[in-house]
Amino acid sequence: MISLERYTYLYNELNNSDGQQVDSWFFPAGFGLGDQLAWWRKEVSLRSCPHEGLDFYWFRQGEQRCHLRGGEMVPAPVPAIVAARCRDYMGTSLFLVDTRQSCYVLSHINTPLSVGTSIQAGAKVGVVAPDNGAVPGHLHISRFQPQKDMVWQGLDWPGLHRLQVCFEAPFLDEVRSALSRRGNEVCKNE
Repeated sequence: MISLERYTYLYNELNNSDGQQVDSWFFPAGFGLGDQLAWWRKEVSLRSCPHEGLDFYWFRQGEQRCHLRGGEMVPAPVPAIVAARCRDYMGTSLFLVDTRQSCYVLSHINTPLSVGTSIQAGAKVGVVAPDNGAVPGHLHISRFQPQKDMVWQGLDWPGLHRLQVCFEAPFLDEVRSALSRRGNEVCKNE
């Protein structure tokens, strides 16, 4: 499994020309695996189901608190093959299966990649989709262990819920620690 520090490095390498380097990510309530809070709404409300992953939106750049914008490039976290892709409420969800048979889902992106494409860690898989009017552009990453007989063709989010896959935080140790500190820095790129 990739570390959050390594993913941040890959993100910064890909986005080094725009001057928006991530020093550390932070994940307030509503951004983490299993969270119920709908963080994008002005009034306090709950999601329709527990959150399946991690939302990347807030980060620190030096002393500044910043957020992702639509158009930011999204790197692949690991070498993988695109097993499936589907529309989501902001853009596209891309299902990447690595050599250890973990599936990483990168959601709310715009991507030209098609099923069967092989990618290397750090390669651009797409860009963060723009705000959709109600929800700001952000990157969602989930991870799960696919079932041995998983049918990838036509897979989408409702299908995943029907299969009752067990979602895991993509950067488990670092994120669990960060979520327990809510809002504090998660990784440092020194």
